Amino acid sequence: MKIHKIRFHYLVDKLIVFPSFIAPTIRGVLGYSLKENNKDIFEVFFAKSEDGGKQKPYSISINEKQPLAYQPGDNFYFDITFFGDLVKQINFKTFIDFEKTLDWKKKW
Repeated sequence: MKIHKIRFHYLVDKLIVFPSFIAPTIRGVLGYSLKENNKDIFEVFFAKSEDGGKQKPYSISINEKQPLAYQPGDNFYFDITFFGDLVKQINFKTFIDFEKTLDWKKKW
């Protein structure tokens, strides 16, 4: 099985306080942002699949020791790991270029 992991780092510029379920929150922010800004990538991540609507094979993970609150100047990171056929579907350069231009700050 093919696996591809991308780590995203952010330098926090304003107070962020996450609920205890950070990974689902990131998934929601990612989905909202992609739907607004790049429907093609949104479809790869969130559209229902042809096999009955199962989720696409990827996971979002964080370091369990990361705090729930971040002050300006803090670093925050998370990983997205892609599995199987999804690795072939995604043009990772396009995804990373898109991520660099995304204004996540207004979504938190």
